[in-house]
Amino acid sequence: MLLIDDDALMLKYLSGLMQWDDLGISALLQTYSSVKALDLFKQEQPDIVITDIGMPQINGLQLADQFKRMKPDVRIIFLTCHEEFEYLKQAMNMNADEYLLKDKLFASQLEEALLKSMKALQQNAVQEARNSYQEDFVRNLDVLKTSFFKQLTESGGDEQAAVQYARRLGVKWRYPSFKMGIGHIQQSSLYGRYTQKDIELLRYSVYNIASEISERHEGISVFRHNGYLMVLMNYRNTATGTPQQDIQRYMEEVQRHVESFLKIQINFVCCMSELTLGGIAVANRRWQWERWQLFYENTDLLLWRWDRHCLLYPVPGSLKAYAKKVEGAVLEGAEGAVMKLLEEMRREASEKFVQPLEWIALCTELIRTLEVKLSVRAKDEMFYLSLDAAMSNDELIGLLRWRLSELMEQSKKPQQSKHSEPKLQAIDHYITSHLSDNISSIDIAHFLGFNPSYFSRYFKRLTGMNITDYMHRYKVGVAEQMLRNSDEKVEHVAAKLGYYERSYFSKVFKKYTGLTPTELREKIK
Repeated sequence: MLLIDDDALMLKYLSGLMQWDDLGISALLQTYSSVKALDLFKQEQPDIVITDIGMPQINGLQLADQFKRMKPDVRIIFLTCHEEFEYLKQAMNMNADEYLLKDKLFASQLEEALLKSMKALQQNAVQEARNSYQEDFVRNLDVLKTSFFKQLTESGGDEQAAVQYARRLGVKWRYPSFKMGIGHIQQSSLYGRYTQKDIELLRYSVYNIASEISERHEGISVFRHNGYLMVLMNYRNTATGTPQQDIQRYMEEVQRHVESFLKIQINFVCCMSELTLGGIAVANRRWQWERWQLFYENTDLLLWRWDRHCLLYPVPGSLKAYAKKVEGAVLEGAEGAVMKLLEEMRREASEKFVQPLEWIALCTELIRTLEVKLSVRAKDEMFYLSLDAAMSNDELIGLLRWRLSELMEQSKKPQQSKHSEPKLQAIDHYITSHLSDNISSIDIAHFLGFNPSYFSRYFKRLTGMNITDYMHRYKVGVAEQMLRNSDEKVEHVAAKLGYYERSYFSKVFKKYTGLTPTELREKIK
């Protein structure tokens, strides 16, 4: 607190008038100079100021004005010898806590004024805390909603508690019945307009569009979950209701707006079953298991019935033969033939209900083989993550069309980098084809037809590092892309890359990136 009065005796009287410690005021600053008062205020920033009004150089009203500019929430108590209306009017305009006359000042009056100021400070502090909490809550609302939905999909839990917590997040569920939809950005619609690095921003943009539209549709709430847009519609189950049509209309509106604003396509799978809140976890697990059954249902809004099943078959020799023809056509630069063959492959896979994971694996092998033969190094592993995430046969073929066209275009350009060295491309391909294996330099030497001892010297001369270091760098690069762009557990990522002890994987990962996998995940949240 700061006391200001140009009358030294009055200043001494004021400082002895109160038991300041009893009021919780331990730091009492005082000065008889208005100029020095400004310096003291700048340095100490007191919460309460008691100041005389009639002072030379700078009067109390002018001081208070400058204090308010430096600290808007400072509390001001004015002292004066004058009962002039103009002074009182100006003091009131400054929102002063009190206006006290010196010749009528008693300890009780000053204490009452101080308590009033301290109460106002407390109220301001409480309000600021509330505002800060509200700002933090709004800022973290999406994170809280995502965490909440993840809990729903993993366990279900106490339905009543879930409804109450959802209300705190601004989601009101009044009825026991739900419909669920899953939205997925069609990866093939990104290429040519966006890069894979834009995918997270696009997902968030889609979520924002869907959230805004949900405000116009009763009972609709949206969440983000593992890269998907999850839609829940809470509804009253009546004979006259049309919940299925309502959620479909909502999804179609989202599709139109996403295509209009972002120029990309979002596909939806809509569960036809009526769900309870606890049943959302069951539906999500079932969809994860059965989504490959829907792979050949090429539509942007698919109605999913749990009782519909189809048999899936291994990749036939005819499809592998088509892949060989595509490889030959790409090497010849015959783009028309490539596109025609891709259409035939699409039809063949669809008609024979080829197991999607095996079909995706064949497509991945085709691209990697061509990258080696054309000496075109993949920019990163993002494209392969897109292949793995393909939700339909049409999406998979769309990705192939884009990448094969890009490969044919890139193959026409001169390669300046040392990475155009064919043997290095072959080594990269071998490592990629054996990511989950513990391969050695001897394995690679045999693959290339080299003497193992000569190969070690040759590789060191080619790259400036030994093959073990190179393989770790290569795998860590793949691991970093997977950790950044998927929600897979660290253990699963490590196992896919041939590291079966998490501690060893973390040690290797930190050596080449400076962070452990967990630290990387925390950094990109």
